[in-house]
Amino acid sequence: MFFHKIDTDIKLRLLELTDAEPLLQIIDSERARLREWLGWTDETKSLSDVQGFIESRLSSFTNGQGLAFGIWYNCKLSGVIGVTVDAANKVAEIGYWLSIEAVGNGVMTRSCQAVIDMLFTQRSINRVEIKAAQENIRSRAVPERLLFTDKGILKQSCWLYDHFVDLVLYARLADEG
Repeated sequence: MFFHKIDTDIKLRLLELTDAEPLLQIIDSERARLREWLGWTDETKSLSDVQGFIESRLSSFTNGQGLAFGIWYNCKLSGVIGVTVDAANKVAEIGYWLSIEAVGNGVMTRSCQAVIDMLFTQRSINRVEIKAAQENIRSRAVPERLLFTDKGILKQSCWLYDHFVDLVLYARLADEG
């Protein structure tokens, strides 16, 4: 499976079915915090739910439509970066989340930079997009640190449980560094 060592503290690896149980443990222990911004938490309650997610991402990897990396911080599974690829248009979208233990250490910024570099160099992607809830300051800080351009607000483009959320669309082109 794909493995990428970012530095002594962080490595990325494609999620495997053996990762389902530790991933579910993180989700269960941080469900309330994750639920604030992530709409999938209510539907992800069992081991089979997480296994289904991993299987779908492995299938996406096989057919070139996406992937999901586990983020290991200090040798512990600490989060996920998901990528959806539109190969025909050479566009990829990145989504991510991180356990509270790893937040505030630059883990997500360094992990996203590694994935972006891989998308531009190995997958010949021309444009990478990140969407973040307008009020989710921590999530928005990642593309801002990575010099993405704020392309504007997508009004009421995400249904989050019982209300709409505005998303900020960020993008970066391969020739922008």
